[in-house]
Amino acid sequence: MIIIYTKRCSARLLYTARHIFEHVLGVEYRVSENLNGKNDGDIVLTYGFTASAGELSMYASDILFEDTGPHIDTYHKIIEKPWPYFKAPFGSFDFCEDVFALCFFSISRYEEYVLPIKDKYGRFRACDSVFSRDKVLQTPHVDTMIFEFARKIQSVFHQFQFSNKKTKKLLTIDVDHAWKYRNKGFIRHLAAFGKNVLQLRLDLVAERMKVLTGILPDPYFSFDQLDKLSTLVEMRYFILLGDYNKIDINIHHKSMEFRQLLSSLSDRYPVGIHPSSKSSNNTLQLIKERKRLEEITKKPIYDSRQHFLLLTMPGTYHALLEAGITDDYTMGFADNIGFRAGTAFPFYWFDLSTDTETLLLVHPFVAMDVTIRDYLNLKPSEAFGKMKSMLDGVKQNGGTFTLLWHNSSFTDAEGWSEWKSGLVEFFEGNQE
Repeated sequence: MIIIYTKRCSARLLYTARHIFEHVLGVEYRVSENLNGKNDGDIVLTYGFTASAGELSMYASDILFEDTGPHIDTYHKIIEKPWPYFKAPFGSFDFCEDVFALCFFSISRYEEYVLPIKDKYGRFRACDSVFSRDKVLQTPHVDTMIFEFARKIQSVFHQFQFSNKKTKKLLTIDVDHAWKYRNKGFIRHLAAFGKNVLQLRLDLVAERMKVLTGILPDPYFSFDQLDKLSTLVEMRYFILLGDYNKIDINIHHKSMEFRQLLSSLSDRYPVGIHPSSKSSNNTLQLIKERKRLEEITKKPIYDSRQHFLLLTMPGTYHALLEAGITDDYTMGFADNIGFRAGTAFPFYWFDLSTDTETLLLVHPFVAMDVTIRDYLNLKPSEAFGKMKSMLDGVKQNGGTFTLLWHNSSFTDAEGWSEWKSGLVEFFEGNQE
């Protein structure tokens, strides 16, 4: 057992220690303000502001002991320091870098509470993250430092053993548009025809007619092809069932063909709700959409990913918890690829507004299809090369390498053909 000896067992320290030792390293541990009950063979790590002779010591930063709530002045003091921000200014510590503080700062998403800068949809941008500034966004820097810390303990105390968790790969599919043309209703078809004619997009008019008359398959209906990927990678689906508006434009939830599709998917894959743009801070709307999916699939729904990645701290996560969601998959960026929270491991959300650990498990993803093609304007070969590099980074320590794709992007239409084949090749070429 490893004992983290500290003068104050704060909620933040307890949360961080649990994540590091229990969830990541798989090590027996306890956090204590005294050493009563210490047994022979126990390893003591003193976490404080001064080093202690005769035992391991780690420099302790202020962030795990500050008053409830995020503080903008604390944030500015942190980012004024060089990477990795939390380093002893004095003294002789076995660990001069405060791994606990860096972990907490990263996975609590401290910066997202205090920075007011958002994009036009109200989303936190990768370009505003300090991790982007310091060029660590595309590395699981938290995981790297945790395992470096563990290996250093092991080099001194050989009885210290920690788990080497196998890397998992997960492909998540957001179903924003199950079909491009079919099952849309007369009014939507009429409006689309008119828009295409005014834009002189007669090619789209012709394509629509061919699909609706059965001459061509619907280009977005790629589920049979996606099934073949399930032999290469674990998959799960997120379904948009919001009320129609400019952003939420999927098939109506009462469409029989749509319901049959969702029932079939839920028989073969884990399925979660894809909460609409109207639900990001609206618990009642979220509950309504979750119940729609449960009624269709005849299964309880606990997983979620916000449509358009509309995530704000802490409102969205409060709404998810109130709606009975236990697992969220929104933790990634719309404007860049990388590790938003610095980790490939799932972690429980710590609510900085109340200083409490919650039961919401957050599953980070590293890249979204429309981000790499439309935001970053990468070519397929370049994009999959970057993803291979990030996957290699995850493999060093374990965790889950998660991608976000859409059924509408797994197609040969609309310039996605090379991306479709590239995705298949990526998973074929990265089998263990």
